[in-house]
Amino acid sequence: MNENNVIENVKPFVKNPIEPEALNGFYYYELRKRLNEGGALSEAERKTLSEKVFMEGTCVKYRGWQIDFSDVLKRFFVKRYNHAEINYAFCREDVIYILKKYLEFADSEDDYDDGDWVTITEVKESDSLYLSDY
Repeated sequence: MNENNVIENVKPFVKNPIEPEALNGFYYYELRKRLNEGGALSEAERKTLSEKVFMEGTCVKYRGWQIDFSDVLKRFFVKRYNHAEINYAFCREDVIYILKKYLEFADSEDDYDDGDWVTITEVKESDSLYLSDY
């Protein structure tokens, strides 16, 4: 296997992943290539990527390879009904979009702005992650 053909931010996570050439055409690999070349993502592409990594972390895994998007994603502390978790997305609006689409249904965006049932806080790498701090 020749890992020299693989772009930056893409690494194997198993002993024998598929050949790197097989990644060509994979949607998230193409997004990563475009970002590495200085390109931008559309709003739809950002939302699609945010949905994919929201609960999983900053990487998309595919056939033995992990495609890392940690350099473009933000980390959010989401507290819902006394349940807290760390999620990743491009922006706060993407977090709200995902909560509305998959987890809860609210009539307006106002329900997501630090209301009684949800708090969304962007967390920097150097910030504390203790629940008592939020």
